[in-house]
Amino acid sequence: MTYFGDNKTPEQEFLTKKGNKILQKYFEMLKNPETQKIIPPFFIFIKHSTENSTRSVQFKGVAFPGHSKFSLSQNLITVLKKNTEGKSFQNYEARFSILNIDFVSREWINDISSGNKNTKNSPDAWKNRFI
Repeated sequence: MTYFGDNKTPEQEFLTKKGNKILQKYFEMLKNPETQKIIPPFFIFIKHSTENSTRSVQFKGVAFPGHSKFSLSQNLITVLKKNTEGKSFQNYEARFSILNIDFVSREWINDISSGNKNTKNSPDAWKNRFI
């Protein structure tokens, strides 16, 4: 999966955006097998309007930074994009692996909230996630 960072503003430095700082941090951690172990899961949601709300979302899966199809340096790259007015801005293009996880248990969410994402409640695909 390819995800584009949070910057959409030509006048703004793209690394000032909170989401881009998060991408930079976790993709840097991919370079070391020890720090890979502490990267948290990324839950993927899409907008899914309902009769009651246009702000509803739908869970689509669990992702982990990086993809084995790309080198470490290709998993997070800086790109130059244009907004609808034709003005250029810098942003990140990040590649993620979508893990084969259809269901996330409340127990695992509680574990993650407590700071421990690697427990008996972790799905097998999460335990075997390293690229």
